Amino acid sequence: TNQVKIQNIIEDGQDIIEESVNRSGCKFKSIRDRVTGNKKKFIIDYNNKGSEHFWFDGDENVIKRISYSESGDIKQLLTYKSGKIIKRIAYCSPEEKQKYGQNIRVGMKYYPNGNVRFEIAQHPDSQIGTAKLYDVDGNLIKERTFLTPKGKATGFKLEE
Repeated sequence: TNQVKIQNIIEDGQDIIEESVNRSGCKFKSIRDRVTGNKKKFIIDYNNKGSEHFWFDGDENVIKRISYSESGDIKQLLTYKSGKIIKRIAYCSPEEKQKYGQNIRVGMKYYPNGNVRFEIAQHPDSQIGTAKLYDVDGNLIKERTFLTPKGKATGFKLEE
């Protein structure tokens, strides 16, 4: 089994911090409000092979999640509302960014019903990308192709 090896509980002002390590070396850190006991943030360190950070609202629902690479660069950012993803951004690695001059590989925003509202995608091997706008039922309204000459995105606006 992969049970906890070490556990520390630290009271830090308004927060209670619980730290633990499992048998495979993954580290866990939970930050809770001292008064309510509600979780504010939770961190998983995958034994120096990247990490994930989760932020919570007052009712312990995840509101934001960031995944980091082992070098500490942001790989993906997810924003939640009422338990559903409303925004997703996947970032290029530093090597891809230097080679192709871009930061964002994929980005999405969602309607409250969970359907995709806006989507932008750019392949790491190309300076050409696509942006799509959907209606609330998931039907494609507009699609545009864009070019990022010399790593600088050209201006475009889908929502008019």
